[in-house]
Amino acid sequence: MRKRLPIAAVAATIAAATTVPAMAAGYNQPSGTVVSTASQAAGTRQLEVLDLAGNSLTSLALKPGVPQSFRVAVVDNSINDLTQPFTVSAVMNNLYKVNGASSYDYSTMVPSGDVSVAFPASSPLSAFGVGLTDVPTALVSGTIPSCQSLESAGLLSINLTSLLTLSPTLCGTLDPLTNALSGGVLSSALALPSTVNVLSSVTGTVSNLADLSALPFSIGGAESGAFSLPDYTNGIGFGDPVASGKPAGTPRVLLTGHGASDLTNLLTQLGLSNGLPLVSADGTAAMTSLTALLSALSATGNAALQNLVSALTPLSTSDQLAILNTLSGTLSTALANLSAESGTYNAFPSLKVTPSNPNQAAGTYSGTLTITMVQQ
Repeated sequence: MRKRLPIAAVAATIAAATTVPAMAAGYNQPSGTVVSTASQAAGTRQLEVLDLAGNSLTSLALKPGVPQSFRVAVVDNSINDLTQPFTVSAVMNNLYKVNGASSYDYSTMVPSGDVSVAFPASSPLSAFGVGLTDVPTALVSGTIPSCQSLESAGLLSINLTSLLTLSPTLCGTLDPLTNALSGGVLSSALALPSTVNVLSSVTGTVSNLADLSALPFSIGGAESGAFSLPDYTNGIGFGDPVASGKPAGTPRVLLTGHGASDLTNLLTQLGLSNGLPLVSADGTAAMTSLTALLSALSATGNAALQNLVSALTPLSTSDQLAILNTLSGTLSTALANLSAESGTYNAFPSLKVTPSNPNQAAGTYSGTLTITMVQQ
């Protein structure tokens, strides 16, 4: 995505050492088409170049040595991928003497190296309206006690005799001589062979997040400096007779967004807690629902866990929950089930031209500042 900003320098009496020339600029494509920002569809990321009042930039009045500020904004609308970084950078033409409408004296110019970009020392970057909704997975681990341990702990609504009758595959057969169980899934403790990922029912939503340290996309950039090498690949500079085969000019990075690698820093912002029971009937006030956990255990392909799911079926919901809540769960920090990330990320650059030639010919000088957003 690319925005081109023609910059025109008006120097009525620039040759005089005491003169302060005036600068003016229009915000148009080289063809003269006014740049505008279309409304965004869901799932889009848009680059905007704005004045400080939030309007599309249509003019930028410059005076040599006097910085003029504007705003570069990256606007997300329902982005479902928190890993995709972006970079907004700018390149600058030389400023060429204007002969007339769309006519330039390419032999007379203010070098691009006399044009620089800078940022305020405090608050060069900001964000507003940033929000997202996330449903993290739950990581289930642990060991389910044996039927005898469950009964002795008083966790079940029925006694062991009733349990053996209702679900014989769960506990097995009781040997009257040894008073020991055998043959059932929980005739002894059952340890999960590995952590089981479960779709959780925990939803966290945050809106209007502005703390830069807590953003889903950590932002940076704000690279100050001169445009040492001119850009010949865009705008007015493309018409320079020496432009053929020349590369793009010195880029200055205005704004970057580095995607999140996990939810570690976002769980608190989302209001999500690991202090919940693992499972409840419908997932309310718990990390997951009974249906989701049973499905996840079946999907492991582990025979013991698949048999456990079948053996639990005859039991009441409350007894199933009592048995499964002996397992432990934690919310995963892995990025998962993001429903929408939206917000505006801003940089506040200022552009300044300081002609280095004290004998610069008087006149109007124009060039194009090209601002580009690239997503990796």
